Amino acid sequence: MAELVRTFCPRCGRDSDTKIAVTPENAKYKCPECGSIHYGIPKQRGPHRTCFRCELLFGDNWVPAALADWERIPSDNICTVCEEEIAKMEDTVKRGGVYWRCEDCSTTGTFPPDHSIAIEARKKLGAPAPDKLGLDLNKDNCPVCNKIIMGLDDPTLT
Repeated sequence: MAELVRTFCPRCGRDSDTKIAVTPENAKYKCPECGSIHYGIPKQRGPHRTCFRCELLFGDNWVPAALADWERIPSDNICTVCEEEIAKMEDTVKRGGVYWRCEDCSTTGTFPPDHSIAIEARKKLGAPAPDKLGLDLNKDNCPVCNKIIMGLDDPTLT
């Protein structure tokens, strides 16, 4: 008999209102080789289903692990908060803003159209709005890392 389990947003980790019946397709599996946890049968990578870390083939030696009472599994969909956040970022970029993501802290965001970085990036790269444009940042130029490290607070960043 299937057990109903709480889910979470795979993008932000917030609790989801969705409950999923745990079946072999979405159960928790532990890789017998490296110990990595997989929720659901491992994804197809090339012609086979393999562990994302050690690439061990999925097979009979993979046994479903029991879910703890407190444990949740990833939802198939992102939450409404993330949907709204993504829509807001898409709108900002269409108006001339620029996407950014940090390689060090993994955060993402947008520089608004009137921000000097967005203006300069679009000018240098020849990408007028509404063309999508994104920048890879690091701890030296990431607004989140710099706010944390140096206490900067730039209200023009979204």
